[in-house]
Amino acid sequence: MAEGLQINLDRRQGEPLYQQITRQVRAKIVAGDLSPGQRLPTERSLAQKLGVHRNTIVSAYAELEADGLITSHVGRGTFVAQRELPAERPVVWSELFAQRLRRLDEAYFRELARHSSRPGVISLAGATPAPELLPTKHFTQVLQEVLRRHGQAVLEPSTREGHGPLREWIAQDLQCRGAVVGAENVVILSGNQQGLSLLAQVLLDPGDPVLVEAPTYLGGLRVLGLAEAVLWGVPMDSGGLLVDVLQELLLRRRPKLIYTQPTFQNPTGATLGRERREHLLAAAGAAAVPVVEDDPYGALYYGAPPPPALKALDRSGRVVYLGTFSKVLAPGLRIGYLVGPEPLLHQLVLARGIQDLHSNTPAQWAAAEFCAQGYLDEHLEAVRPLYRRRRDALAEALHKYLPEGQFALPEGGFNLWLEMPEGWRALDLFRLAAERGMVFVVGESCYPSGGNERCLRLNFSAQPEEVLVEAVKRLAAAARELARHGRSKETQLNTATRPIV
Repeated sequence: MAEGLQINLDRRQGEPLYQQITRQVRAKIVAGDLSPGQRLPTERSLAQKLGVHRNTIVSAYAELEADGLITSHVGRGTFVAQRELPAERPVVWSELFAQRLRRLDEAYFRELARHSSRPGVISLAGATPAPELLPTKHFTQVLQEVLRRHGQAVLEPSTREGHGPLREWIAQDLQCRGAVVGAENVVILSGNQQGLSLLAQVLLDPGDPVLVEAPTYLGGLRVLGLAEAVLWGVPMDSGGLLVDVLQELLLRRRPKLIYTQPTFQNPTGATLGRERREHLLAAAGAAAVPVVEDDPYGALYYGAPPPPALKALDRSGRVVYLGTFSKVLAPGLRIGYLVGPEPLLHQLVLARGIQDLHSNTPAQWAAAEFCAQGYLDEHLEAVRPLYRRRRDALAEALHKYLPEGQFALPEGGFNLWLEMPEGWRALDLFRLAAERGMVFVVGESCYPSGGNERCLRLNFSAQPEEVLVEAVKRLAAAARELARHGRSKETQLNTATRPIV
């Protein structure tokens, strides 16, 4: 029996005595000073010991029993309750995700991932280089060479800014294209999407307005959406961004920054002409707004080279340039880069230290050597005509098997933007095509708040020509069924609400 139960009452404080007793006994039970099954003093004996009325102890014991901490048995006494742990329950992770992350978990993307993993499905969804065209031989040679020549240095940590020779090569490459930059303006990243993520982290507060193309790169939308920016879509035509509308929005919305892919834009493949590029920079300059130029495809042209990058036309230092080796060399390297003014890079490097410290060191050494020996230029010369043939095979198959779809032939990049007639919905077509073993990106997902429901993005780089033709045949069969059975008006993408012009 816990006859030695020590309880200290303070009659000067405002807390009722029975509550003081309840609180102290509860604390002793929780701490294990009173063990399960241990008998407590009777109400009468404890009241006498503490000098209180018996009803005070009755009230305290009633509170403790209501909490399940003690049990009373007539004729036997009062005991500390035998406490059992509640039954184990699984963690429901989806209920713990931050609200901003839940917005990324859209039903269409789950469907796309599920269908893409099925055997026999032809995916025209990913914008990646062809695996069989990757420069495995030369890259293996340079990796072995840098390991032989530099040994353990290749396996040691890199600086946060990145491997010096690779930064030098990137700066020289941009200088040859007309940009005024030095190696001190370059930071190596784990892909250019990390660059956009770091820019959002450093520059954007929740609710800040950002101007984006409509449609635009899906990954960019998701990064900026995760930063809780308010995205304003600027419409496009076959010549790229409508700069007159951009200029109006700069005055009305006063955005924090502009995000654009002016060269072989993803998803449309459109390229902004030089006159519009200069107009864009002038408008951004008048509004004192920085421009983020995302340029993953600029070197992948299939005719004449594109106009100079915005960074090459920029003389005020407002253009932040994002580049990557994922499209032109190998996606598995995870090497991208950001080029910008030194004050911005200083903040980005500090923020980057919270994420991954630095990019893959051996990949940086090997990429620097690969470029320095001229292998990148050689590789691009080899793959451009191959990708052009794949683009042409896709276009020819569309003309033959799906003539109701309209598109402009992209002059570079990896994607073709197909627009179906009025009344069609790409999401309906996606589901029927997926049943036939073919998937693509629904164009509506590339708009900041939903957009042209009739469009779809088809990738031509990752599949051989004969596979592209088969993919279009399956797509055309799905389109015929959709036309026969009517086109649903109820299917909707689960996209976050964003304003769009």
